[in-house]
Amino acid sequence: MDFIVLAFNHGNGPYTRAYQLARLVRRYAGTSAPIVVPWIYEEQASILNQFGDDYLLSRELGNALKPALYWGGPFLDYARKLPHVGDAVGRRFMDLSIGKIKVRDARDRQFEVRIEDPLYINAYPAIMLPAYVLSLHEHVMLRRYADEFGVDVGDEVIDWFSKAEKGILTFVSAPAGACFNGFKPVDEIIIPPAVHKYRREIYRFRGVRVIGSGVEAANAALKSYKYGSGRKVIVTRGGLATVWEAWLQGIPVLIPPPRPGEDPEIIYNIRVFEGWKMAHLLMDWRRDLNIAVRYAMERTDKLIPRPLGISAAAAAIARHLKGKRVDLMGKYDWLCREEPPGLH
Repeated sequence: MDFIVLAFNHGNGPYTRAYQLARLVRRYAGTSAPIVVPWIYEEQASILNQFGDDYLLSRELGNALKPALYWGGPFLDYARKLPHVGDAVGRRFMDLSIGKIKVRDARDRQFEVRIEDPLYINAYPAIMLPAYVLSLHEHVMLRRYADEFGVDVGDEVIDWFSKAEKGILTFVSAPAGACFNGFKPVDEIIIPPAVHKYRREIYRFRGVRVIGSGVEAANAALKSYKYGSGRKVIVTRGGLATVWEAWLQGIPVLIPPPRPGEDPEIIYNIRVFEGWKMAHLLMDWRRDLNIAVRYAMERTDKLIPRPLGISAAAAAIARHLKGKRVDLMGKYDWLCREEPPGLH
């Protein structure tokens, strides 16, 4: 291993978690391998700087990865496309990630490096790589969605996600949408929420903060709502990173109803969030705000063991790299359930 190369799906959460995981793997494994991050979004450097400045951005790898990412619209349309484009994108990505490649560091210096033996970390895969994987287990939720709603997702789509989400080691964070309705891990390793450091700048506010996409109803409600107490409340689409980070800091979270065509992950996340009292579905602003505040006061996050998931996964990867036994299998399976033990 001479470099750590990251891959990830859409949004800021996947690449920031992949980067934090890579930094800890490097520390625990006792290596100084540089971390190469595909450069997808213009603001990527400023967001990565919240967690460290030892990354190398690659526009070439970013351009190679882009065609496999979700860029909006009905999620199933995107998912059905991946079996047709994902393999080619993955092959090109791997070809470009070995050999000479141009990069830019945190100080905006540009230079060329040669990669000969990359270690891949793939966060919520959009391509197949011989990688250590952080997984949503999208294939589990797609199959469940097809069964529950009678939607023809397509066996080839579910099979493709299943293969992409199978890594050298595959880590599934819990509680999350994959845990709805009795998911039983086989080769996967269940870990606590994939969080290491919080993006604290998101939470330095008073009143209500709207985060993410799919929150039009919340924006409309805010125009007429008076929140004189100034209590922090987050309204978000329902992705894992924002909800976990708010939950772990005792901040109430509201999630508007899923949009038509929404990713099944969000639908099942919401159900698990409700069971764990992590967040509440926003239907009636005044009533549901009170419920979200009550959930936050119960602090069910205190049930979550430490270290959190990124540290646990990094330690397991470091042990695997050193040829040692990975002892996390089954340790945290109890987290992958629809509500915490003893809550009701």
